[in-house]
Amino acid sequence: MNKTFLLSLALLGNTLAASAQTTQPVPATMGVQRVRVSAAEMNPELEAARTADQLTGQLTLSPAQTTRVRAAARSWSQARRDLLVKHNGLRDHSTLQAEGAAIETQYETQLKSILTPAQEERRQMIRARFRKIREEADAREKAGK
Repeated sequence: MNKTFLLSLALLGNTLAASAQTTQPVPATMGVQRVRVSAAEMNPELEAARTADQLTGQLTLSPAQTTRVRAAARSWSQARRDLLVKHNGLRDHSTLQAEGAAIETQYETQLKSILTPAQEERRQMIRARFRKIREEADAREKAGK
């Protein structure tokens, strides 16, 4: 009886340890809320501060890196806002998308020049994880759950 109990306890411990090491699925209650903001509501300073704070927490940026990230994020946010104002009310979004992609590429290039290779790798891993969560949330929403 004691051997059976100890064996069961050991198996339970191994199972718990193994499950702690695997990636847990995102709970169905965790969603990704998308908020559409008009160009008039965008605040590049606030958005830059938020982005810099988030990346500093995620990647342990130095104070110099934080300052550079904040400046890059401010110009990125301002460029996106200007783009939305420029294309406000237009039905053809192809130009908007092309210009938006160019802004995004420039921002990504700036970030890569600021971050160390290890920080950039971690940032890409975090982005991939968030992308997966967003795709799962979209699938649940599409399925009506």
